[in-house]
Amino acid sequence: MKSIPSVPSESRRRIEVCPGQTIALGPKAESPVEVFSTPSLILLLELAAKDLLAPHLEAEEDSVGVHVELKHAAPTPRGGWVEATARLVAVQGRQFDFELVAVDAAGEIGRGSHRRAVVSLSKFKDALARRTGPQAERLIASPPMVPATGTILGGVTGGVARLTLNRPASLNAIDRSLTADLESWLDYLEHPACAVRLVVLAGAGRAYCAGEDIKEHAALDAEASIALANRRGQICRRLALLPQPVIAQVHGPCFGGGLMLALAADLVVASHSATFGLPEVKLGWPPAYTLDAVVARVGRNGARRLALLAETWTAAEARELGLVDRVVADNQLRSEAERAVGDFLRLPARALAETKRLLADLGPAGSSGDLARTLDAYSRCRRQPEAAAGMKAFLEGRDR
Repeated sequence: MKSIPSVPSESRRRIEVCPGQTIALGPKAESPVEVFSTPSLILLLELAAKDLLAPHLEAEEDSVGVHVELKHAAPTPRGGWVEATARLVAVQGRQFDFELVAVDAAGEIGRGSHRRAVVSLSKFKDALARRTGPQAERLIASPPMVPATGTILGGVTGGVARLTLNRPASLNAIDRSLTADLESWLDYLEHPACAVRLVVLAGAGRAYCAGEDIKEHAALDAEASIALANRRGQICRRLALLPQPVIAQVHGPCFGGGLMLALAADLVVASHSATFGLPEVKLGWPPAYTLDAVVARVGRNGARRLALLAETWTAAEARELGLVDRVVADNQLRSEAERAVGDFLRLPARALAETKRLLADLGPAGSSGDLARTLDAYSRCRRQPEAAAGMKAFLEGRDR
């Protein structure tokens, strides 16, 4: 392990209850009652615990559940939301004990305890093979299915995953659906048998990504917004720590959470029309995650200009200050990104992955402590009346 998480510490996950996560009660001939199933609740709580440990693990490690006790005390209907909280309460060597709590819109629905163990993936595969025979290796080596996602247009060709954020009417602002789709693609790209060598992340329509969907945030309470921010911070961490190189192909607005997605890439290629900024302070809170990536790119003075003064930088300014790597004419953006694809594909994949891992270990990016601190500051501000006033001004088209 790279580090040991502090005790106590927490991680949260929130989902909307979908058909595959429900159990139908009542005669099939009549209209059944569909509620969140207990196995789905256990999985959600396990994933919340897994999220907390993930930033502390080496590339060849993961955590597995070894014990769980749960009381599922109340039903949640299909279409409702459930939020799981895993609180780390004890560490015993490579075993970690969690207290689990799940709530929905009506209150607490479940409570329990869970233990996870950190394992070496190679040793785990060997143990699995000894138990199940040769078919285990075939299962482990089976390539994952390419995700089917609505808010991300994605495909894999020639070892390259080209992903396009696809909410053009909202300038590709990050909502809950896009959050879930990004997580699905990261699950695919992180799979040991994934054959993707390179990732290109772009945006549909007039923008790369305008940041968080403030209209959605304004309809959520502070706790729900904070849970989403935590998930999106983990997305940026996971994107930065992928073994595959990532190219951000940026045009138009690239703000807030969109800028954080871009800076999780290894190479940022921008068109002259691109603009960059961190306007969160106008809304009443600091950037919720990966501000350390901004500091790593432009230093503390540049980060102050973006985060404290909420400056908007042109592509030329961003290039001069080190926020982006290459700037080209709008009509050359795609060809420049493809040129970078060719440059990466000519290099050995294993060497690239090992170099990325070393850079993440040696540099400031990837620190779970930084994520915890920035999320804590965001949480304190998001709960204040100023945040509601900031969102109201934004949605009414007024400057603060």
